[in-house]
Amino acid sequence: MGNRLVLKFGFLFFLIILVGLISQGLGLNTQQTISLCIFFASVFATLLFWDFRVAIAFLGVAILLITHTVARFFSDSDLKQQG
Repeated sequence: MGNRLVLKFGFLFFLIILVGLISQGLGLNTQQTISLCIFFASVFATLLFWDFRVAIAFLGVAILLITHTVARFFSDSDLKQQG
């Protein structure tokens, strides 16, 4: 069981590094690469660790908010409180 867990984490790490390298190769800037890696990490981790899918989703959103990668989305979307 422990060996399989290490294999899953290794595969997840490999996929995220691969996504980061491909996105840099496509010419995306650092902030776009970070957000893409976090998004794909959330998706891949959800698929690999299905029992923890809600916690993984919340963790992914929290990391996106902490790294300010979605701040521009909120400022560009013109979401203002009315009242």
